[in-house]
Amino acid sequence: MCEAQRERRGQTATSSASASSSDSGGRRYTAAEELAAQIVDCASLLTCMNAEEAVGSIRPLSPRSRAVTACVSWRTAAPAPGDVRSVDVRFSYAEAFTCLPKSGGDCAYESLMALLVANGCGVAAAA
Repeated sequence: MCEAQRERRGQTATSSASASSSDSGGRRYTAAEELAAQIVDCASLLTCMNAEEAVGSIRPLSPRSRAVTACVSWRTAAPAPGDVRSVDVRFSYAEAFTCLPKSGGDCAYESLMALLVANGCGVAAAA
C-alpha cells in the first residue's frame, strides 16, 4: 500500500470486512478514491507506470462502488516499440488488492505496490 507515501501525507486508513470507505481525519474515501491515490503514490516510485491512464480506467464493480477495478499499464525496463504490459486490478476494503482472473489469477495482495512488482512492473527482465 505505498505506506511511506501515505505516512508522509499524514493519513491513516482503517479497513474492516464491512467498510466501503476509509476514514482519514474525518474524510471518508470511496474505494475509487483510494485506488486512485494508491496508483498515483505507486507511480511516484515506479515511473514506468501510466498513472493518468490507470486512474482514468477506474470503474465500479458494484452499484454502490464497494469494489472497483482499473487497468494499470507500464513500459518494460528495456522498451521496444509497443512493449507495454498491464494488469487488471480489483480493489475493495474487504479484499484488499487482487488481480482479476484474466490477468494472472486471483491472488490477493496487501498493497498495490506488491501486486504490481509481482506482475513485473519496475522489474528488469532476466538476461
